[in-house]
Amino acid sequence: MANAASCRVADRAGYLPEGTLRESYRYGDGRRHDEHLHARLVTDRLDRVAG
Repeated sequence: MANAASCRVADRAGYLPEGTLRESYRYGDGRRHDEHLHARLVTDRLDRVAG
């Protein structure tokens, strides 16, 4: 996971990991990178949100 800090922020805000889009984002230098998907539904339990 290239951006672990960003994924931790999403998790702490209650956004659950949903999957990875492999090599879906191309940076300016032409290299392709994965994107991690996080989502939250209105029906998700709020007690899952950390602190």
